[in-house]
Amino acid sequence: MLAGVPGSVGRITAIYVASGRRTQQTVAPLASLLNLPPIIVPDTELGSLAQRILSAHRGQSVLIVGYAATVAPLVRALTGTTLAPVREDDYGAVYVISVPPLGSAGILRLRY
Repeated sequence: MLAGVPGSVGRITAIYVASGRRTQQTVAPLASLLNLPPIIVPDTELGSLAQRILSAHRGQSVLIVGYAATVAPLVRALTGTTLAPVREDDYGAVYVISVPPLGSAGILRLRY
């Protein structure tokens, strides 16, 4: 689903991944297919990740692969929306966040 975007509109331009082994294994096939090296984010830098993405990738499509404890804080930092904590066994949630140049960010929750 994430690799099949033709052309440049909507195509992932950067991949950020939490430092856990499972998150890196999850993103490895897609990163290889897109020929994008994942940027590993140490747990100590997760708090500043939203600001980094907003300043370095405005208008681009960025993939962030995290774990349960990282999802709600990142969504809050990017959108201002407070989510319920994500369960450790919830592997099927995908959050799509749209941050326009003007106005409020939007969030869409998908299940797979």
